[in-house]
Amino acid sequence: MNLTEYFARIGYKEPNHKADLKTLTELHEHHIRSIPFENLSIHCGEKITLDLETIYNKLVRNKRGGWCYENNQLFSWVLKEIGYDVTYLGAKVPGLQPNCFESHLFIKVLVDGKPYIADVGYGIFWQIWQPLELISGKDQPQLPGVFRLDEDKGVWNLQKTGRKSDVPNESFGVSSLLANSLFKAATGFRALIGWTYCEVTYNYQEGVDLIDVSTVPDEEVEKVLEEKFGVVLENKLVSVNNKIHH
Repeated sequence: MNLTEYFARIGYKEPNHKADLKTLTELHEHHIRSIPFENLSIHCGEKITLDLETIYNKLVRNKRGGWCYENNQLFSWVLKEIGYDVTYLGAKVPGLQPNCFESHLFIKVLVDGKPYIADVGYGIFWQIWQPLELISGKDQPQLPGVFRLDEDKGVWNLQKTGRKSDVPNESFGVSSLLANSLFKAATGFRALIGWTYCEVTYNYQEGVDLIDVSTVPDEEVEKVLEEKFGVVLENKLVSVNNKIHH
């Protein structure tokens, strides 16, 4: 494993090994634009492991994506190699069913003694593009919207204020779609959940996000994965419970 190979994977052309906020922000943005959140392994018969070298080979050398534990563990290794003070943190995030929560791994990074939250593997509409200062009650604007961390008796909650949505095809369940999976694009994101393909353009008009949704035929799913997300699978893709999250 080496940083030069990782930098090439995320398109970081002017590596800066200084452990400051500027470098952290640049690495965070490059990672989410290049390495997607995806759980295709469970649909391809692949073994999922938390071994760092295996994760590195999958996400960097094989140009795949991964879920939060894979993306954030890889990113944590990169930050430690550069010299950042890094701590793993856990959270609960809303699941697909009402009153159901799933575990989530993210990172706390100290920069000049100030704590920041880094998360390159959230995989949903709430994905942060830049690190968030770990401070309560402060609005922190980013392209996806305004993020805010609030602390109450030791419990932290993340809130996001977005924009209005322009959805040309209202027949799709967009609200549930955007709560599942994420691929990053330059001014928004692309997502493929099952056979539903979605492209979101943030702020395409003042105060409005454009959400374009369509259905992908079975025979074109792997083509979409390669052309839209740069993902080429070694094993055949088979849906589990009729759902495939990319």
